[in-house]
Amino acid sequence: KLGVVTFNHQKHADLSLTECTSCHHTWKAGEAVKPCHACHDPKKDGETPAAKMAFHTRCIGCHEYTVGKGEPAGPQKKCKLCHIK
Repeated sequence: KLGVVTFNHQKHADLSLTECTSCHHTWKAGEAVKPCHACHDPKKDGETPAAKMAFHTRCIGCHEYTVGKGEPAGPQKKCKLCHIK
């Protein structure tokens, strides 16, 4: 309904407060990085949150945390700033 999320990977990777494991939380050094949907598929095991839930929790949570520290961050409630039709 809202359109695909436009995610600028490089912009997020270059932030001083993030590291690869901020988003790729199961990644271990030396392993290939898996796309989010490789793990976040509710049909896979029934326990892992769906990608939509994981993105909303992790992305919005990080934005709220960053704003709470007094730093600029991405949107928290303006969905169309990330979801572009």
